[in-house]
Amino acid sequence: MNLPGGSQEAVGHAVSHLEAALRIDPDSVPAHTELGRDLAKIPGRLPESFPQFQAALRLAPDWPVAHNELGNALLRAGRLPEAIVQFATASRLDPDFADAHYNLALALSRVPGRMADAVPEYHEALRIQPDFAEAQLNLGNVLASLPGKLPEAIRSYQAALRIRPDYAEAHYNLGMVLSGVPGRVPDAIAEYEAALRIRSEYAEAHNNLGNLLSRIPGRGADAIAEYEAALRIRPDYADGHYGLGVALSGIPGRFPEALAHLETAQRLKPNPVLRQAIDRLRTARR
Repeated sequence: MNLPGGSQEAVGHAVSHLEAALRIDPDSVPAHTELGRDLAKIPGRLPESFPQFQAALRLAPDWPVAHNELGNALLRAGRLPEAIVQFATASRLDPDFADAHYNLALALSRVPGRMADAVPEYHEALRIQPDFAEAQLNLGNVLASLPGKLPEAIRSYQAALRIRPDYAEAHYNLGMVLSGVPGRVPDAIAEYEAALRIRSEYAEAHNNLGNLLSRIPGRGADAIAEYEAALRIRPDYADGHYGLGVALSGIPGRFPEALAHLETAQRLKPNPVLRQAIDRLRTARR
């Protein structure tokens, strides 16, 4: 994780203070744990965090906070099975440790075949901390991927927004699931628009809003405006180029632009079906 410049500087100062504290008291469990946590946040210094957590756990093997922070560092390092063990240990040692349940759920959701196992952990985190908006959001993400759970996913996203009405990602994810529900496209559009009021530089929201508007008679120009907004933010956004290319392809006189955007989408994200469609378009225009 790359921190903003000011934040990196603040973390660097904290590391210096903690290292000084440990020279005075080498057996300070909180200092070892906090130093490990801060080192894990600094680009390139993640490996230095592990000895600090190990030192903390040698001194206090049953301290759940150290297990949880070690789990976070292992997750950053891509060591998923080990991270799960640490989060599970932290939540076993302190069953009311909301962050440990949340982190365990996050880790489980990344393991193929274990998505459903994340659900009770998110519920535990929310039992302990009912205003945990991130837990509601990620519970919604898991439920949306499980068969037959879409209504529950919608309720989770709505719960996240009751906690944090300005949660752009929750509006966006709710828009995504509503867009696939018959009759709910207007609601999905409203959610994408809400996300964009909060975060105007949200390229994915502009693109998905464009996709929905392109399906509505008379809204083609609005769809094009959304695709163009997405590409101003992310010029290398393959889906934005594709959507804009499709939208322009039906407008007289704009076929060359449409083809250029489709070719760009194909270059950025090669797709044999798109390649064939481009070749057919070229042939048809000759």
